Amino acid sequence: MIFKEGKAMSSYFSKSIWIGVTFLLLLSTTTQAAEFEATLKWSKRVDLALPVSGVIQKVYADVGQKVSKGGKLLSLDDTVYKVKVMQARTNLRSEEAQYKEAEREMQRSQQLYARTVLSDHELQVAKDNKVKAEAERDRARAMLVKARQELRYSTLRAPFNALVLARYAQVGQVIAARFKPVTLFTVADADSMMARFYVSESQLSSIRLGQSAKVLLGGSELDGTIKAIGFEPVKGANNGTNYPVDVKFNVGDRVLREGQHVKVRVQ
Repeated sequence: MIFKEGKAMSSYFSKSIWIGVTFLLLLSTTTQAAEFEATLKWSKRVDLALPVSGVIQKVYADVGQKVSKGGKLLSLDDTVYKVKVMQARTNLRSEEAQYKEAEREMQRSQQLYARTVLSDHELQVAKDNKVKAEAERDRARAMLVKARQELRYSTLRAPFNALVLARYAQVGQVIAARFKPVTLFTVADADSMMARFYVSESQLSSIRLGQSAKVLLGGSELDGTIKAIGFEPVKGANNGTNYPVDVKFNVGDRVLREGQHVKVRVQ
């Protein structure tokens, strides 16, 4: 009877110790989480211009609109660029025909040379003609590639899923790209943003790249990841020195703006 009671007491104390350790671990985990005041920043912000010149024929997007990757923002009058493609294609066909003829001529020259009917000089001339024809063909191919590229560049497209922040383009506007590229749109990543907060030097040891974080916004907790930790300090209030930390998170269907204040919880 005494043995059973002693065993029961031992089991009771073991359970008590296990519960106590678990509680301390939970408490320790909870106390490791820290909240920081943060400000929203664009994860990507790009000024877009055209590398070719022309007259703006149509504008497809305006401020506040979302444009899918590859979607049109504006297009130039592409008549000239289509003509250049046609000319380059025609020139390539001509050069390819001349190259084939030069190749056939060289083969005939080699056969005649083998029968000692043709001199060394005449054979060399045939070889040189083939090399020149090949170079002209390759140059014509390059010109066609360039013409097609310029035709593609006559339409400005979103480089990623974009939110239009500013539009400077107007129908009829003349673009002279060879003198100075003109910003036509300013766009930001429509899918994600950054929440930037600052930590002191002593807090840096608890922050690491790739660490999970929560962005607290309007009663919602959004999953985020620490993407950048600054190496240069920024002076703050009371002459304190702090380092910027950026947490990237998905926006979803929310309408958010740069400069909004949120909180970030880092575990």
